[in-house]
Amino acid sequence: MPHVVIGGVAVSIVGEPRVTLDLDVLALVEQERWGSLVEAGAIHGLHPRISDAIEFAARSRVLLMLHRPSGVPVDLTLGTLPFERDAISHATVIDLRGIQVPVARVEDLIVMKAVAHREIDLSDVGRLLLNPDLDLISTRERIAEFASILDAPEILDDFDRAARRVRESKP
Repeated sequence: MPHVVIGGVAVSIVGEPRVTLDLDVLALVEQERWGSLVEAGAIHGLHPRISDAIEFAARSRVLLMLHRPSGVPVDLTLGTLPFERDAISHATVIDLRGIQVPVARVEDLIVMKAVAHREIDLSDVGRLLLNPDLDLISTRERIAEFASILDAPEILDDFDRAARRVRESKP
C-alpha cells in the first residue's frame, strides 16, 4: 500500500527532534479494503484502538490503531486528495537501522501541519521552516490554496508569521 510517515516522527527526521507518543502514517487505501487492512494489521500486532474504528475512519479518514507489542498508537490517515497522493509520491526513503522508511518531504509536512493548525502543529511548522532545503515559495502557495478552500485565512496568516520569525532570527 502506498504510504508515507508524517507527524512528529517525520518532523524529527527532516526537522528538529521532538518527543512524540505516536506514529502517524498517510496511506492510500480504498475504502472497500479498510476491513482487510485491519485484519492484515493484526498479523503484525496492529489492532484498532476503538471498537468502531472503521465507522470512525469513514467520518474522519483516520484509522486509529495500536501496535500492541510496543504500546505505540498508530494514526493511519486514509488519503484521497491529490495533495496526499503527491505527498506519497514525493516521499524520501530513509534508512533507519536497516529499515527503509518513506518519510514526507519537508514542504508537504509543513502544509499538513499548517492546515492541521493545532498548537503542536504550528510549533512543528517553526521547526521545519529551519530546513535549508525548503522550497518556501511553493510551500506557501500550497498553504494559500488550502486556506482559501477551507475559508480559513488564519492558516496562511499563521504560516506567514512563523516564516517571518524564522527569517528575522537568522543572522
